[in-house]
Amino acid sequence: MPSALQYLERFSEDEACLEHLFAARFGDKAACPKCGRRANWYRIKGVRSYRSSCCLHSLSPMANTLFHNSKIPLKYWFYAIYHFSTCSSGIGGRFLSRHLGISESAAWRVGNQIRRHMTAIDQERTFGDPACSKAVYMNETLLRGIRTTNVPGKGRIRLLGIADRDAAASVPWNYARRAGTITKLISRIQHGSLVYVQDAKLEELLANHKLSRIRNLKIEQILFATRADPLASYWLALKRTIRRNHLHINRKYIQIYLGEFEFRYNRRGYPDKILSDLLSIFPQIT
Repeated sequence: MPSALQYLERFSEDEACLEHLFAARFGDKAACPKCGRRANWYRIKGVRSYRSSCCLHSLSPMANTLFHNSKIPLKYWFYAIYHFSTCSSGIGGRFLSRHLGISESAAWRVGNQIRRHMTAIDQERTFGDPACSKAVYMNETLLRGIRTTNVPGKGRIRLLGIADRDAAASVPWNYARRAGTITKLISRIQHGSLVYVQDAKLEELLANHKLSRIRNLKIEQILFATRADPLASYWLALKRTIRRNHLHINRKYIQIYLGEFEFRYNRRGYPDKILSDLLSIFPQIT
């Protein structure tokens, strides 16, 4: 992982940041989306876009990413990304506002966009693997201490999580809208995996879910105390991080805070991958 000085020297200008972004997203001599031919791409002076040598089609590397429609200099974004990669407890809007010299509302948006970026990167991660007997664990927990206003059940959010021995993920869990939540998690479990659940009601929901049958999942209820539960350490670390650093989370944005924590937690043994993944993978963010 580069030092702060090395990183700032590399991304000291918007031009260097834009070149890196284009190379990471499209590579060398990327195919033109208009005519399909491989082409050389040239920077358009005055705008943050490139033009192809074949049909003069213009392409913006910032489109549909965390930088979409942003007027904030790219070097500020890359500076904020570096801080997110080095601080295990997360970054607040006031910190970014002070360091970037921008308003708190703009800094808040920068932070939330980076969290969306981290969340989107890990959305393709799957859990379980019947070929190597990698089981999946699923249970729920109650996250307390969230300070929200004018919301029923103030200060509490129910979460549903899945984990195997390598990674974990969680989503807000509402029994009134449980079908969508269950589908979101089941879609990330590999076909034929063994799924352990602790709650009989959750076991019934999974067993009767259409996607569970399609994926041929084997659902078993078990007392997690009888075996190593990878979700236990995940819940403990998540609650500690949220309570210490993010007491004023709006429920509307709880998923991206969970996604940020998931991104860090799943790379806890490989800290260098945090920055490298943030700068090499730019999924579309809608």
